[in-house]
Amino acid sequence: MKEALPEATVEGLLNAEAVEPAEVVFLTVPWDAHQSSLEHLAEAIGERVLVDVVVPMLFDRGQPKAILVDEGSAAQQARALAPTAKVVSAFHHLDGTELQHIDRPMQGDVLVAGDHKGAKKTVMELVELIEYVRALDAGGLTNSRYLEEFTVLLLHINHTYKAHSGVRITGV
Repeated sequence: MKEALPEATVEGLLNAEAVEPAEVVFLTVPWDAHQSSLEHLAEAIGERVLVDVVVPMLFDRGQPKAILVDEGSAAQQARALAPTAKVVSAFHHLDGTELQHIDRPMQGDVLVAGDHKGAKKTVMELVELIEYVRALDAGGLTNSRYLEEFTVLLLHINHTYKAHSGVRITGV
């Protein structure tokens, strides 16, 4: 990070320490670490906005496969495991490798689902800070399942076409 942005303040912390000063917490762990991470951090997260970016999936013979979650989605599981957090599901469709290229603008839409209006508004405002990226309200947290599963389809498209695809909703 310091090499790409020398003026940035960068420090390494344990997850619980990093949560403490945060107003908004982003959960970006692999699916197999989702539950244990939240069990460990739920108390530290408290009533903060929790943006769950996790996609319940695995790779089977090199192909991405969605995993069914008892709660309905990773974000809904997050709400069950961190019940006081204001859980929002977002950022599933921006390619992570593209986020690392700060020298060129991102493009696409970020679909934001959540039941807490204030938390969803906060996350949508953060999205809008990214040049050429638009936030769209994707409804309640129950819709997070579709956002997460669609990510698996995008990964398949990326693999097939050797691309970095994303989502752009037209007509809005």
